[in-house]
Amino acid sequence: MRQHFPDARIVLQDEADAFVEPVLARAGYDRLLALRRQTPFMLKLTDFVLMCRAPRLFLLDSDVLFFGHAPDLIEQAASPSTAALFQRDVENKYNISVERAYERFGFPLAPCVNSGIALFPRDAVNLARCEYYLSDEEVACPNTMVEQTLYALAFSERSEIEYLPDSYLVSLKPCADMHNLVARHYAGASRSLFTHEGLPALIEAGLFTKLNGPN
Repeated sequence: MRQHFPDARIVLQDEADAFVEPVLARAGYDRLLALRRQTPFMLKLTDFVLMCRAPRLFLLDSDVLFFGHAPDLIEQAASPSTAALFQRDVENKYNISVERAYERFGFPLAPCVNSGIALFPRDAVNLARCEYYLSDEEVACPNTMVEQTLYALAFSERSEIEYLPDSYLVSLKPCADMHNLVARHYAGASRSLFTHEGLPALIEAGLFTKLNGPN
Protein backbone atom coordinates (compact mmCIF):
# COMPACT_ATOMS: atom_id res chain seq x y z
CA MET A 1 0.00 0.00 0.00
CA ARG A 2 2.80 2.44 0.84
CA GLN A 3 4.51 1.65 -2.45
CA HIS A 4 1.36 2.43 -4.43
CA PHE A 5 0.33 5.44 -2.30
CA PRO A 6 3.57 6.99 -1.03
CA ASP A 7 1.87 10.17 0.23
CA ALA A 8 -0.86 8.31 2.15
CA ARG A 9 -0.88 7.88 5.89
CA ILE A 10 -1.27 4.14 6.51
CA VAL A 11 -2.42 3.31 10.06
CA LEU A 12 -1.76 -0.26 11.20
CA GLN A 13 -4.06 -1.95 13.67
CA ASP A 14 -1.59 -1.97 16.58
CA GLU A 15 -1.00 1.76 16.14
CA ALA A 16 -4.72 2.47 16.05
CA ASP A 17 -5.39 0.35 19.15
CA ALA A 18 -2.61 2.04 21.11
CA PHE A 19 -4.04 5.47 20.38
CA VAL A 20 -7.82 5.03 20.25
CA GLU A 21 -8.46 2.67 23.16
CA PRO A 22 -6.85 4.88 25.84
CA VAL A 23 -8.73 7.93 24.52
CA LEU A 24 -12.07 6.13 24.74
CA ALA A 25 -11.22 4.74 28.18
CA ARG A 26 -10.21 8.16 29.58
CA ALA A 27 -13.41 9.71 28.26
CA GLY A 28 -15.49 6.99 29.93
CA TYR A 29 -16.87 5.75 26.62
CA ASP A 30 -17.07 2.16 27.80
CA ARG A 31 -19.76 1.12 25.33
CA LEU A 32 -17.86 2.49 22.33
CA LEU A 33 -14.68 0.80 23.55
CA ALA A 34 -16.38 -2.57 24.07
CA LEU A 35 -18.15 -2.43 20.71
CA ARG A 36 -14.94 -1.45 18.91
CA ARG A 37 -13.37 -4.63 20.28
CA GLN A 38 -16.35 -6.70 19.11
CA THR A 39 -16.70 -5.52 15.52
CA PRO A 40 -14.22 -3.94 13.09
CA PHE A 41 -17.03 -1.86 11.56
CA MET A 42 -16.76 0.50 14.53
CA LEU A 43 -13.28 1.56 13.42
CA LYS A 44 -15.03 3.52 10.64
CA LEU A 45 -16.46 5.74 13.35
CA THR A 46 -14.19 5.85 16.41
CA ASP A 47 -10.82 5.66 14.67
CA PHE A 48 -11.68 8.02 11.84
CA VAL A 49 -12.99 10.69 14.19
CA LEU A 50 -10.14 10.38 16.69
CA MET A 51 -7.16 9.81 14.40
CA CYS A 52 -7.88 11.85 11.27
CA ARG A 53 -6.56 15.40 11.21
CA ALA A 54 -8.53 16.87 8.31
CA PRO A 55 -11.53 19.07 9.15
CA ARG A 56 -13.69 17.04 6.75
CA LEU A 57 -13.69 13.24 6.60
CA PHE A 58 -14.29 11.08 3.54
CA LEU A 59 -15.48 7.53 4.16
CA LEU A 60 -15.02 5.03 1.37
CA ASP A 61 -15.74 1.32 1.71
CA SER A 62 -13.49 -1.18 -0.04
CA ASP A 63 -16.42 -2.46 -2.13
CA VAL A 64 -16.95 0.89 -3.90
CA LEU A 65 -15.84 1.51 -7.48
CA PHE A 66 -15.74 4.88 -9.28
CA PHE A 67 -16.48 5.07 -12.99
CA GLY A 68 -15.97 8.78 -13.56
CA HIS A 69 -15.46 12.25 -12.14
CA ALA A 70 -17.22 12.88 -8.80
CA PRO A 71 -18.16 16.58 -8.78
CA ASP A 72 -20.69 16.22 -5.95
CA LEU A 73 -18.01 15.01 -3.55
CA ILE A 74 -15.38 17.48 -4.73
CA GLU A 75 -17.70 20.48 -4.43
CA GLN A 76 -18.94 19.41 -0.99
CA ALA A 77 -15.39 18.87 0.24
CA ALA A 78 -14.53 22.46 -0.65
CA SER A 79 -17.75 23.97 0.71
CA PRO A 80 -18.35 25.41 4.21
CA SER A 81 -21.40 23.16 4.66
CA THR A 82 -21.78 21.44 8.03
CA ALA A 83 -24.11 18.80 6.58
CA ALA A 84 -23.18 15.14 6.21
CA LEU A 85 -23.34 13.70 2.70
CA PHE A 86 -24.26 10.00 2.38
CA GLN A 87 -25.33 7.54 -0.26
CA ARG A 88 -29.04 6.73 -0.29
CA ASP A 89 -29.62 3.06 0.52
CA VAL A 90 -32.31 0.89 -1.03
CA GLU A 91 -34.07 0.73 2.35
CA ASN A 92 -33.50 1.49 6.01
CA LYS A 93 -30.68 -0.76 7.18
CA TYR A 94 -30.31 0.19 10.82
CA ASN A 95 -30.24 -1.66 14.12
CA ILE A 96 -33.31 0.30 15.21
CA SER A 97 -36.54 1.20 13.44
CA VAL A 98 -37.43 4.81 12.63
CA GLU A 99 -40.45 4.58 14.93
CA ARG A 100 -38.52 3.21 17.88
CA ALA A 101 -35.67 5.68 17.37
CA TYR A 102 -38.15 8.54 17.71
CA GLU A 103 -39.71 6.97 20.79
CA ARG A 104 -36.31 6.27 22.37
CA PHE A 105 -34.34 9.39 21.45
CA GLY A 106 -36.98 11.99 20.54
CA PHE A 107 -35.95 12.94 17.01
CA PRO A 108 -36.78 11.61 13.51
CA LEU A 109 -34.22 9.20 12.09
CA ALA A 110 -33.29 10.10 8.50
CA PRO A 111 -34.18 7.32 6.06
CA CYS A 112 -31.84 5.14 4.02
CA VAL A 113 -28.45 6.47 5.16
CA ASN A 114 -25.64 4.36 3.67
CA SER A 115 -22.10 5.08 4.84
CA GLY A 116 -20.29 3.29 2.00
CA ILE A 117 -19.49 6.74 0.62
CA ALA A 118 -19.78 9.62 3.07
CA LEU A 119 -18.36 13.09 3.55
CA PHE A 120 -18.82 15.11 6.73
CA PRO A 121 -17.10 17.55 9.13
CA ARG A 122 -15.01 15.66 11.67
CA ASP A 123 -16.04 17.93 14.55
CA ALA A 124 -19.72 17.27 13.82
CA VAL A 125 -19.50 13.70 15.15
CA ASN A 126 -20.27 13.77 18.88
CA LEU A 127 -18.84 10.60 20.44
CA ALA A 128 -20.56 11.39 23.74
CA ARG A 129 -23.91 11.19 21.96
CA CYS A 130 -22.83 7.95 20.24
CA GLU A 131 -22.03 6.52 23.67
CA TYR A 132 -25.53 7.50 24.75
CA TYR A 133 -27.18 5.89 21.70
CA LEU A 134 -25.41 2.65 22.61
CA SER A 135 -27.33 2.54 25.88
CA ASP A 136 -30.08 1.06 23.72
CA GLU A 137 -29.59 -2.69 23.30
CA GLU A 138 -30.89 -2.71 19.72
CA VAL A 139 -28.56 0.05 18.59
CA ALA A 140 -25.60 -1.65 20.32
CA CYS A 141 -25.97 -4.97 18.46
CA PRO A 142 -22.41 -5.73 17.17
CA ASN A 143 -23.31 -6.42 13.54
CA THR A 144 -22.50 -4.94 10.13
CA MET A 145 -25.04 -2.12 10.56
CA VAL A 146 -24.03 -0.69 13.94
CA GLU A 147 -21.61 1.99 12.68
CA GLN A 148 -24.08 3.05 9.97
CA THR A 149 -26.83 3.25 12.60
CA LEU A 150 -24.70 5.50 14.79
CA TYR A 151 -23.84 7.82 11.91
CA ALA A 152 -27.53 8.06 10.97
CA LEU A 153 -28.50 8.84 14.56
CA ALA A 154 -25.70 11.34 15.08
CA PHE A 155 -26.48 13.44 12.03
CA SER A 156 -30.26 12.99 12.22
CA GLU A 157 -30.20 14.58 15.66
CA ARG A 158 -28.39 17.55 14.11
CA SER A 159 -30.89 17.57 11.19
CA GLU A 160 -28.00 17.90 8.75
CA ILE A 161 -28.10 15.00 6.28
CA GLU A 162 -27.89 15.26 2.51
CA TYR A 163 -27.78 12.49 -0.09
CA LEU A 164 -25.63 11.87 -3.12
CA PRO A 165 -27.58 11.57 -6.40
CA ASP A 166 -28.61 8.21 -7.85
CA SER A 167 -25.47 8.19 -10.00
CA TYR A 168 -23.74 7.04 -6.79
CA LEU A 169 -25.61 3.77 -6.84
CA VAL A 170 -26.56 1.37 -4.07
CA SER A 171 -28.55 -1.54 -5.47
CA LEU A 172 -28.86 -5.29 -5.14
CA LYS A 173 -29.48 -5.72 -8.88
CA PRO A 174 -27.23 -5.46 -11.95
CA CYS A 175 -27.07 -1.99 -13.46
CA ALA A 176 -28.74 -1.67 -16.87
CA ASP A 177 -26.72 1.40 -17.89
CA MET A 178 -23.23 1.69 -16.40
CA HIS A 179 -22.48 4.82 -18.47
CA ASN A 180 -24.61 7.00 -16.18
CA LEU A 181 -22.84 5.94 -12.99
CA VAL A 182 -20.27 7.99 -11.11
CA ALA A 183 -19.78 5.26 -8.51
CA ARG A 184 -21.38 2.10 -7.20
CA HIS A 185 -21.28 0.56 -3.75
CA TYR A 186 -21.32 -3.23 -4.18
CA ALA A 187 -22.71 -3.97 -0.74
CA GLY A 188 -24.27 -7.12 0.65
CA ALA A 189 -25.93 -9.38 -1.89
CA SER A 190 -24.59 -7.28 -4.80
CA ARG A 191 -20.94 -7.93 -3.93
CA SER A 192 -20.44 -10.60 -6.61
CA LEU A 193 -21.23 -7.89 -9.18
CA PHE A 194 -18.03 -6.10 -8.15
CA THR A 195 -16.05 -8.55 -10.30
CA HIS A 196 -18.79 -9.58 -12.75
CA GLU A 197 -19.97 -6.06 -13.58
CA GLY A 198 -17.80 -3.35 -12.02
CA LEU A 199 -14.28 -4.38 -12.98
CA PRO A 200 -15.23 -5.27 -16.60
CA ALA A 201 -16.84 -1.82 -16.91
CA LEU A 202 -13.60 -0.17 -15.75
CA ILE A 203 -11.59 -2.22 -18.24
CA GLU A 204 -13.98 -1.30 -21.06
CA ALA A 205 -13.73 2.39 -20.15
CA GLY A 206 -9.93 2.23 -20.13
CA LEU A 207 -9.74 3.19 -16.46
CA PHE A 208 -8.39 -0.17 -15.34
CA THR A 209 -5.82 -2.27 -17.16
CA LYS A 210 -6.53 -5.95 -17.55
CA LEU A 211 -3.54 -8.06 -16.53
CA ASN A 212 -2.54 -10.99 -18.70
CA GLY A 213 -0.62 -13.99 -17.48
CA PRO A 214 0.89 -14.52 -14.02
CA ASN A 215 1.76 -10.84 -13.51
